[in-house]
Amino acid sequence: MDTTQNCDTDGKDQASGSIGTVMSGHSSVKIRLEEALLLASGILRKMDAGWNAEIERLEQLQKRLGESRFHLAVLGQFKRGKSTLLNALLGEDVLPSAVVPLTAVPTLIVYGETRRVQLMFRDGNSQSFCFESPDKIRAFLREKATEEGNPVNRLGLDSITIQYPSPILSKGVVLIDTPGIGSTYEHNTKTTIDFLSRCDAAVFLVSADPPITQAEVDFLKKVGSVVPTLLFVLNKTDYLLPDELGMALSFLKQVLVKYGFSGRERIFCVSARSGLLARQRDDLNLWTESGMAEFYDYMVNFLASEKNRALYRSVLKRTENVIADISLRLELMRKALEMPLEDIDKRLAMLEVKLVEAEQQRQITGDLIQGEHRRAIELLEELVSELNRKVVDQVRGIVEEAVDSAQSSQEVERLARCRLNESIPQIFNDALVSISGAIRGRVESVLSTQRETGMAILDSVRRATAEVFNISYVPPEALEVFGIKEEPFWITDNARFTLNPLPVGWADRLLSKQARIARVKRRLTEEVETVIARNVENLRFAMLQSIDSSFNRFVLTFNEQLDGTLLVIRDAIREIRSKKTAANQVVKEEVSRVDSFAAEIRKVSDLLERLRLDYGG
Repeated sequence: MDTTQNCDTDGKDQASGSIGTVMSGHSSVKIRLEEALLLASGILRKMDAGWNAEIERLEQLQKRLGESRFHLAVLGQFKRGKSTLLNALLGEDVLPSAVVPLTAVPTLIVYGETRRVQLMFRDGNSQSFCFESPDKIRAFLREKATEEGNPVNRLGLDSITIQYPSPILSKGVVLIDTPGIGSTYEHNTKTTIDFLSRCDAAVFLVSADPPITQAEVDFLKKVGSVVPTLLFVLNKTDYLLPDELGMALSFLKQVLVKYGFSGRERIFCVSARSGLLARQRDDLNLWTESGMAEFYDYMVNFLASEKNRALYRSVLKRTENVIADISLRLELMRKALEMPLEDIDKRLAMLEVKLVEAEQQRQITGDLIQGEHRRAIELLEELVSELNRKVVDQVRGIVEEAVDSAQSSQEVERLARCRLNESIPQIFNDALVSISGAIRGRVESVLSTQRETGMAILDSVRRATAEVFNISYVPPEALEVFGIKEEPFWITDNARFTLNPLPVGWADRLLSKQARIARVKRRLTEEVETVIARNVENLRFAMLQSIDSSFNRFVLTFNEQLDGTLLVIRDAIREIRSKKTAANQVVKEEVSRVDSFAAEIRKVSDLLERLRLDYGG
């Protein structure tokens, strides 16, 4: 969590110009990476069809670079100004605001060239609508995304996605408008908490009218450890005098310290209303004075870039490895072109022995990984089976306690349901942490060991090639271990742990009190065991998917690298052998052609080297 704070009410001087000018710049690192990828792809397309595999690798990196996203949720109590803050960031009055709680479901706002709204329903269906203006979007959302138009989410929406052509969104930021917390609509607060695990950071919005409330404090205690970065925004500062603003800040810090925060959390003082007006007027001075300029700059130029930094370094490293493979193939072709055909065949036979050994080692490693994969699944099954027994015993104990303390069958049912609805979510959350921790330790330990083996195989192939053909040695790209993800997808609106009341039939009324209690106890136990079985299976399935993904992605990455290296070597030799059988003039022309392409690829390599040095990679 960020530990600095800033609330400069005087603002900061900025270069003159429009707000659009300030917001329009893209990450220079991303641009330079895109240029390098496009340049390399263009060079390969000028060669021949034998380079399709390398072109595809470069295109995959371009795609990965273009899909980077930073998810920022805006949290706050009803009427703190969440929608106005988001509208100020977007630059237009897109989201509705009113005198009733607004958002019934999470609303994601992503970049798009056209204005579009997509409704996602709990049953998996979706509907998409295009709009010409923000006014029409706002009217549509009032019908679908507010408690006024969609009370208690009776439409069965799961989420809403808005595509919008806004500068902040073009930088890869996804804004998320969450249901208001602490309102009379308790389901809104629950939906917000459930959604936060998907976010990279969250902004907690408060204001001085009134100061932070107990409901907000209670919510903060729940989300403090859920999101990686939590920022605070004190809104509506334009209503406060300087000394009043100081008092409001001091009070907020005291509350944060009281409830376990450091008191050094980053707090931005803004007027979202003035910020929106500034965007609509393209008034850079008002934008700065509103506090929104500094808030925007921190989000886009620090938070989002921090997440993208890891992505850019990964893409840069992978691009360098693709270029290194291309250079290896060109150097190998150049060297072989100068050799007599007999010498090429002799060296190729020597190298082929090494390549066959690598293939055999790959098979052995694959068998070992497959066995460890199977044992990880067996461990999961053991843990899940133990969990099921443990939870059933706990639930039976809760029901027994309700029976012992209740005075009637109706009270048994009410009390038991109340305690079960409180206990079961926590039981499964704790179970997820425990099981994922055990599985993660097992999987990451196994794959770390296999990574060393895989790197040794890849290295042996490259070293053998360099030695046999007397060319430069290029080390292989480091294999990545993909860890277990702790994503509780089993907690959704479609699979909540809430138990519905059981109807009391006429036969129940004819039974004695003791018999009625026994009947209620039996029905409760049967129902809750069904709920447990369903959610144990949901947890099991989520973890099984994660285990499969970790092993499969590792094997896929290893095989792709080894196959790529083998393909580079064998294709280069095969191509040269075919050309060596041609006339000497053709061979000379091919040498010149290879030298020309190699020179162009070196330029790309130099570009990437400068980028790595500038970027501190």
